[in-house]
Amino acid sequence: MKQYIMGMITGASLIACVFMFMGATDGGSGRYSHYRDSDNSFNIINTATGEIWKRGIVRAKN
Repeated sequence: MKQYIMGMITGASLIACVFMFMGATDGGSGRYSHYRDSDNSFNIINTATGEIWKRGIVRAKN
């Protein structure tokens, strides 16, 4: 009887996992995206409005 119950619990867990993975969406399509330019500036894009924020890197002179 114990083996039967463990099998039922395992089966129910696998079915729950299938539904969770089927309902999952791509995590990379958020509201904000970021990237680095060739001049090492860091840019953030608001994908809903198209606004771009740019932050440069300040380097100390030696």
